[in-house]
Amino acid sequence: LCPTTVAAELLSACKSAVPCGVLGQDGDVGRKHFLRLLEIAGSRFPTLVAEHGTALRPSAPTLLMEAVCSGSPELVEALVVRGARLYPQLAKPVAEDALVLHFSAWTMADKSQEIRRVLHAGLAWELLLVTKARDVAAAKNLRSEEAAGLIASQDDLSMLDEHGRGALDYAVLHGLLELELWFIERGARLCG
Repeated sequence: LCPTTVAAELLSACKSAVPCGVLGQDGDVGRKHFLRLLEIAGSRFPTLVAEHGTALRPSAPTLLMEAVCSGSPELVEALVVRGARLYPQLAKPVAEDALVLHFSAWTMADKSQEIRRVLHAGLAWELLLVTKARDVAAAKNLRSEEAAGLIASQDDLSMLDEHGRGALDYAVLHGLLELELWFIERGARLCG
């Protein structure tokens, strides 16, 4: 099996999952199937969700977006703890020459505070990861989510990696002034 095939199967299983409780607390076959498949896939491909959880096509929702659409905080959490990325945005043109709407897992979860709480729990790692990788576009996408309520706090910026460095440390090391200022605005402190 290749990771792309497994990611496609996970996406299909996620789409078939229904919100917990729709068929009864223990009767949600689609949800259980997805979680079991995710467990098996994770043992064979430990970084699958982080690396291949993005959309298989640029105009298609990510695995995390599909989990949000399922309405199941359990599915969303299972992906977030395995490194599902918050920042990808799905662009949908409204008309040929009109504006483009951008959707993310965060904006898709606008009606579920429980799912938003789970997504926010992944923000600290995401901020550290994108800054460490110098992924300014991803950081800008995350920052744009503040208008929708995904606001980075000092706690979100205090996570350290294996080298004892945080997001602000990497912003300074890489000369990412815009990120430095944003992180300082949000209470970040230099750590390493």
